[in-house]
Amino acid sequence: MMNKIIKILSINILILIGLLIFVEFSSMLILNIEIATNSLRKVEYGKLAKLPNYEDHDWAKTYFQEYNSLGGADYQSYYGWRRLEFHGETINIDSAGIRRTTGTALDEAKPKVVFLGGSTMWGAGVNDENTIPLLFHRKTDGAYNVINYGETSYTAYQSFIFLQTQIIKGKLRPLPDLIISYDGVNNTSLERIGSFTHFREGQINQLLQRQNLEREEYLSMIYTKKLIGKVKQKYFPTALLIATPTEEQSMQSAIELLDTWLLMKTYLTVLNIDFYCVLQPNAFVGKPSLDNINNFYKSLMRYSAKEGALGYKYYEYVRLLLETERKYFTLKENFIDMTNVLDDIPNLYIDFCHLSPNGNEIVVNNLLKHLNLKK
Repeated sequence: MMNKIIKILSINILILIGLLIFVEFSSMLILNIEIATNSLRKVEYGKLAKLPNYEDHDWAKTYFQEYNSLGGADYQSYYGWRRLEFHGETINIDSAGIRRTTGTALDEAKPKVVFLGGSTMWGAGVNDENTIPLLFHRKTDGAYNVINYGETSYTAYQSFIFLQTQIIKGKLRPLPDLIISYDGVNNTSLERIGSFTHFREGQINQLLQRQNLEREEYLSMIYTKKLIGKVKQKYFPTALLIATPTEEQSMQSAIELLDTWLLMKTYLTVLNIDFYCVLQPNAFVGKPSLDNINNFYKSLMRYSAKEGALGYKYYEYVRLLLETERKYFTLKENFIDMTNVLDDIPNLYIDFCHLSPNGNEIVVNNLLKHLNLKK
């Protein structure tokens, strides 16, 4: 009788082990299929070259191929990350993660302008020659040395820390004459944990919390856990995913941005460097023309119209605080509101915030107008 019980238990244990192995193997297979699918989606993104925005730009197809083939990024203390070095026909990034601007040695006799911002400043959607910094250089007849410190997903505070680090390290000698910080899109609370956080914080937290992974990898059902985590993330969103910002969160986003700009101005004033802060346009503020996207690839908008409208409601608080909060009054002379500069103009956006060359050109023209420089 005992032998029979042991036999039944052994069979059940073997069946259980077999099921666990099957579940783990299936989870691994599903995750691998998802990776392959994401890769295909990345290639599909290259169809953007067919947008009417790029009809007169024969480099567009090459650009999106190169953009899709860009490597990841290196982790950097304090400011988060910088893109890996890359050299192509349309995209060039140096070993410090800085995108090419003039492509020549800086002329120390000319004034230097450093541009800060996220991927819109970095130049997602355009080749090296059509980034905001290089258009600025060209439209001023090369009168200024320009440096592009833009980086994907950077908040204004990350840009400030990166700028400080470069100055302290002596990477910006002689010091620049002008800093332009182009912000707004990445300071929304839509996908961040809270104020003064960045988009990678949740990802880094998960990595830090994983202990003894290598030793336990084959005993801990790692692929199954990953799959369960992805399912939970999809159907039971956490704070890391898109969530409707509250009024308080919108106000905090505005305060974070204004406080960062105030820190920048204070720091740069001590160094005798001029400063301008720009509230950038995006597809959820003002009256943008989006027919090219809606007729082509609606999912490029990233957020629904409702999510975007709520996520960027904080722009209203930025303007309100500038007019009502005494400590921000000093920023008014440095502030440029570009929320509406792209209103009703077709074929500028390629997604919810990135622009084709004609969009960047409008931004630069408005910038030069505010600075009273040649267009």
